[in-house]
Amino acid sequence: MAGFSSCSGENGGAGGAPENEPLKAAPEPAPKADEGGPWFLDEAAARGITLLNRTGRPRSKELIMEAVGPGAAVFDADGDGRMDVYVPNGNWLEGPFRTQFYTGDDRPRNALYMQQADGTFRDEAKERGVDDDAWGFGCCAADLDNDGDQDLIVANLGPNRLYVNDGKGRFTDVAGKNGFAGPAEPGKWEWSTCASVGDYDRDGVLDVYVANYADMFEWLRTAPDVRRNPDGSIIQANVCSWQRLEVYCGPLGLPRQQDRLFRGLGGRDGELKVEDVTRTSKVWRPEAEGGPMYGFQVLFTDVNRDGWPDIYVANDSVPSFFFENQKDGTFIEKGKEYGIAVGQNGEDLAGMGADSADVNGDGLPDIHKTNFALQTNNLYIAESYKGRVSFRDFSMRSGVEEAVYRDLGWGVQVFDYDTGGDRDIFYANGHVYPEVDMKEAKDLNTTFDQFNRMFRNDSTADRMRFTQVDRDLGPGFDIRKGSRGASLLDLDEDGDLDILVINLNNTPDLLVNKRGAAAGHWLQLFLTGNPAKKSNRDAIGSWIVVRAGERVQHLEVIRGQGFLGCNDPRVHVGLGAWTGPVQLEITWPNGETTTHTIEGVDRKVRIAQE
Repeated sequence: MAGFSSCSGENGGAGGAPENEPLKAAPEPAPKADEGGPWFLDEAAARGITLLNRTGRPRSKELIMEAVGPGAAVFDADGDGRMDVYVPNGNWLEGPFRTQFYTGDDRPRNALYMQQADGTFRDEAKERGVDDDAWGFGCCAADLDNDGDQDLIVANLGPNRLYVNDGKGRFTDVAGKNGFAGPAEPGKWEWSTCASVGDYDRDGVLDVYVANYADMFEWLRTAPDVRRNPDGSIIQANVCSWQRLEVYCGPLGLPRQQDRLFRGLGGRDGELKVEDVTRTSKVWRPEAEGGPMYGFQVLFTDVNRDGWPDIYVANDSVPSFFFENQKDGTFIEKGKEYGIAVGQNGEDLAGMGADSADVNGDGLPDIHKTNFALQTNNLYIAESYKGRVSFRDFSMRSGVEEAVYRDLGWGVQVFDYDTGGDRDIFYANGHVYPEVDMKEAKDLNTTFDQFNRMFRNDSTADRMRFTQVDRDLGPGFDIRKGSRGASLLDLDEDGDLDILVINLNNTPDLLVNKRGAAAGHWLQLFLTGNPAKKSNRDAIGSWIVVRAGERVQHLEVIRGQGFLGCNDPRVHVGLGAWTGPVQLEITWPNGETTTHTIEGVDRKVRIAQE
């Protein structure tokens, strides 16, 4: 039976004592695939992950939110040691003024796929209290009250959800008691796209940043170009132009909405509580400073490595935000100063997804962002000079720019798919305008449904280089859909990472990695912070230095990345051919550092901060 080994001080250092509660076993690992077989196979249907995304009409998009689509959250909902999956669903606006959701008995609802002992999944959202029927976009799971189970956040067009786990995988929504839900009155709802978590004030309790996009109801009421009847009812709203095609409007010109930052207060008086600190933290963007933007993916990541989580927000068609943590509960926006707000030539880009990972091994987190078609994705590489961190975009010189120029990117995951010991890049792609499939658009040389991409890290000491390899990875990459969210998980417990892709107006793809664990050695780490020492229980914000022979890797524990979702909370470490002892140096969220020696590879290790 494959479970986690506990790492104690006896095998490598202070702070590694096992937790008091018994560890629940994980499923038996899948057999390693033949090295000559395909890398990735789509097993979504076979394993029961079949939710049909219903976001507007499939081949006609009248409003911008009909083209966005959701992400997915991977977490262990019921504590059985198996990863479960939460997937929001969509909806559409109806009525003569486009002011109400579709409310029929068959309206879209969210799904919570609980993994069974045989590796298949069953949708148990209704019986577990999370079958929300709002228009869902982002979701993330974390232990918000430090009680040992995973709570769930859902970002909606409409009231947001803050689901508290009862410890058995059943949930209660407390968003309305905390101000987290947002305006309750239809027509005044906020459009929240993403919710990510981190402990920005290092008090040991997780906080939540919610990205908002645009006030679509205000725009529908007041936009002068929308075609209307004499009574103001809407005839047609997709009246804007892109590349000489008539398409939906936005984002430029839409009324922007402020993002929200909620400080976690933990479990108080028997309830999970948060407080809105958007203004006091200075995340609020006054018009004099440019105002709010159109927010998508949010990252809590310690960009300047000062031990305090900063916040990066990928914004659509406007400069992206970088909020530098001032260590006193406030932030200063410095995206342009750091070089991660705009493109290489100072141009605004249509930011969608984002991830943070050190791809060149220098100990600094690099920022990876997807953008619109006919732009390119950003590969912002961090550099430090005299203690000051700044970024340069290496997308052109690394081999990524030209290969993705006509793709419209959404989810991005920077991870070691082949367990080689370095970080590769996955992009989920799909256009937003169905009109690109019309014969009038043939000169654009693109399609609405698109292939996803994988770039292998072939960098050397003196040159950064990524090689496009998706066409060599098997049937899992021979799929063309309108992909949006992408989340990572070790589905079959074999030590490599699989990819869950959420597709617009389609069913998901579950790309199971068949060769990663056979291609190299690995470790899987599960960290538990000590709330008594002001480290959140999920250890989010921890920084891990891995030394395997001469190879050094730097990994950060993040919750909320890709596009509007979050990954398997366990930390995957690819080791390549290395089979000797592995040295770990962990800097916990409270700044404490512990060291550990792991004897033996291809194993799972649980490390708890004492």
